[in-house]
Amino acid sequence: MPGLRAGHVRRLAAAVVLLLTHALASTQTPPSPSPSPPSTPPSPTAAAPAARPEFVWLRNGDRLTGTITSETARVVRLKTPYGPLVIPKSKIEKVVRADGKVEVLHAAEAVPSPSPSPVALRARLVLAVTGKTFWMAWDRRDAPPDPTLRLEVRLDEDPLATWTDARLDPEEMPGAVVNAFSFAPADVAATVAAGVQLSPAEVQPGRVVLRLEVPASMADRTLRVAYQVNQGTAQAPAWHDVAIASAPVALRADASTVVQLRQDRGRMEFAGFPRRKMRNVETFHIDLAPE
Repeated sequence: MPGLRAGHVRRLAAAVVLLLTHALASTQTPPSPSPSPPSTPPSPTAAAPAARPEFVWLRNGDRLTGTITSETARVVRLKTPYGPLVIPKSKIEKVVRADGKVEVLHAAEAVPSPSPSPVALRARLVLAVTGKTFWMAWDRRDAPPDPTLRLEVRLDEDPLATWTDARLDPEEMPGAVVNAFSFAPADVAATVAAGVQLSPAEVQPGRVVLRLEVPASMADRTLRVAYQVNQGTAQAPAWHDVAIASAPVALRADASTVVQLRQDRGRMEFAGFPRRKMRNVETFHIDLAPE
């Protein structure tokens, strides 16, 4: 084999160097790329805060809620869930704006507290009835239209109470119209004047107790008691005094004043011939005796 020339040797050496350079380059690990920072997902758009409601307080205490759309010197226009309202400012006490500011148009009127009513002082009057029963009798042919009897109690000329007995007692005198005055609650109708309170009569053998409460302003009066007969009709009565008694009494607040009402028949009787009638009625006597 002929020998290598110098130019061939130089080209061969250059090729070897180039091959070695490519081999080294292929064996090197390429550098890892720098990791990219994780992408942050886009933030959702924040919702706009809801508008705060506004309040309109009326002078009658009502409250309206909504949004004020406009107002003038005389009215406020308020949009509510139920529709728009036009409210005169003369009826508005105050307005609470959306920012919390309070605008007072008319100050609330102070309502005065009612002063406690003074306790009315009362006086107690107790009538203790003893003695004989008052009664009246008539021949059937001469009986009045209304043979009702009544007991009336007064202080001066102010009526306090009445007891009316319309129940007849024919068994007392067969053949006659008889009314014997009874205080039994089932036999009488009791009435009282304004401001007077009456307890049911306490009926005991030989004694009847009547209890009344009257205003203390009626103190130091004259007590008047009268038995009466009706000279009219049941529909239009005309009471006529038959037996009367009176006496001064001193009533005191929150105290009881006891008065004895003593009754005596005297010579009163139902007799005569051929027609019997009441005689000596004026002798029936009643007497008041304060204790």
